[in-house]
Amino acid sequence: MNDEVKKAKNRAQAARHRTEANRLRTQINTVQVNKKQIDQKIQEVEKAIRELHQSINQVHGLKSAVSTSLKSVSESNFKGSRRDKYNEKVDKVKSELSEYAKKNQENVEKFQQKLRRLQEESRLEAMTISSLNSQISALLSAAMSLEA
Repeated sequence: MNDEVKKAKNRAQAARHRTEANRLRTQINTVQVNKKQIDQKIQEVEKAIRELHQSINQVHGLKSAVSTSLKSVSESNFKGSRRDKYNEKVDKVKSELSEYAKKNQENVEKFQQKLRRLQEESRLEAMTISSLNSQISALLSAAMSLEA
């Protein structure tokens, strides 16, 4: 009789371990959904950073083209102080392009900060999943040993 009571207690304890393991599986599912959303945001931010870099490169190319082509206009095409006014406008365009590129670079830096934060969140979620899986394994192992 004493042996039957012990077996019943062990089966009950094993059942509690399995119930806890199932609860942890539910937690894993929730964490996996969160991690998937974070990973999707990471991809979006990486895409935005690539696009900003392309934009910055295009602006630098445009700035170079403006400088080269507009500054190469011959002096004979201008009368009086027109050349100076023309050069001022060319310099203003170059300055505005530089400012635009600078603002895009600042945006890149902001996106990179966000990317690092998201990557850290994703890493923490992965660690949580791993920890929960370990807990589940331990619970199921304990349940099996109680039933043996």
